[in-house]
Order: sequence, then C-alpha cells, then structure tokens
Amino acid sequence: MVHYQFESIHPFADGNGRTGRILMILYLVLKKLLQLPILYLSEYINEHKAGYYKVLNNIRTKNDRDGLVYYMLVAIEQQSIITTDKLEKITKLIHSTLQKVESVKLKIPYGFVMMLFDRPYNNIKSLERE
Repeated sequence: MVHYQFESIHPFADGNGRTGRILMILYLVLKKLLQLPILYLSEYINEHKAGYYKVLNNIRTKNDRDGLVYYMLVAIEQQSIITTDKLEKITKLIHSTLQKVESVKLKIPYGFVMMLFDRPYNNIKSLERE
C-alpha cells in the first residue's frame, strides 16, 4: 500500500513509478523482509504493465486493495525466482573463473578476481588503486 500511496500523490513530473518501486524494495529491507535490495520488481511490472495499471485503478474506483496486494505478491514471487536463478549463475561463474585461473597457473590473486565480480565496471585507474 505504501507504493500505491506514493503513486497517488505523484510528486514528480517524471520517474514516479521507478521511485515508488525503489521505495517499496527499501521498505521491505527496512522491515527485514528482504536482506538486500536486489529484487528488481520493475522487470515484472514492465512486462505486466496493463495489469499493474488495472490494479492501481481498481483501488481508486472500487477500493480494491486486495488486487494490488495479490499483484505485488505474484511480482515478488516471480522476481525472487528470477533473482535466485541469476545469483546461482553468478556463483557458478565465480567458481568456474577461479578454477580456470588456477588451472592455467596464472598468478592472479583471489582478491583481484573477486573484485571483478564485486564491481563489474572497472577501469585501469580503479584497478591500480586496489
């Protein structure tokens, strides 16, 4: 309902939807329902935009809050599955990269490889600092 309330006041000329979704994720983190803000609900909402607008409109026209709650629960469930899959793939990639580095006897420190995964956007200066 926090998301709907934010969307209703529509405080910005642009970006209200994105900001509202970020606030929703941060609220879940604040309430300790999510450990890290890694759930990307915008992906689900953008793929199911007609349903999203319908549930928001139904709150205004029919006072149907349950529709939004159900929609968001489905979004959270679906995105949790997708996020879990992505995290598993990243974990496998980290392990496989470390094995490849070790198998070819490269003298690349473990910390350097992990830094590439921690911060995938690097440049020479940032790598030199580390």
